[in-house]
Amino acid sequence: MAGGLDPRVVGLGAAVQIAVSVPPAILVSALRQDDLAAQSNLWLVAALMALAVGPAAAGVLVGRKRPDAPLLHAAAATAAAWALLAGVSVTRTALSSGQVAALLVTLLTIAPIQVGIGVLGAFFSRPHRTTEEIDP
Repeated sequence: MAGGLDPRVVGLGAAVQIAVSVPPAILVSALRQDDLAAQSNLWLVAALMALAVGPAAAGVLVGRKRPDAPLLHAAAATAAAWALLAGVSVTRTALSSGQVAALLVTLLTIAPIQVGIGVLGAFFSRPHRTTEEIDP
């Protein structure tokens, strides 16, 4: 399946991103709630985990599983995870407060950032070529 998109690898990468991103996101939600003037900024560590480490971990895993097409698989995996999590967030918000427009703007801003981080994770997980492997 050289060059093609492997749905199993994409699903695995998406699952890794969700597994790494959701617990810190729940922690951020619990810590922040509606208190915008919180004294501690430790919630930023959990937010970083939810927004950056999850896609990077997914990209690294997918890049190692499919070294023939790491960037394609990383982009697909992180986009799939984002779409699933965004769908859940929009549904939850629509059912509770109905303020979906602001959430959509935020989610659409985060999407390319997360996909980019996933692609970077795949890029840096590629095997490095030694000097002997490079043709003169």
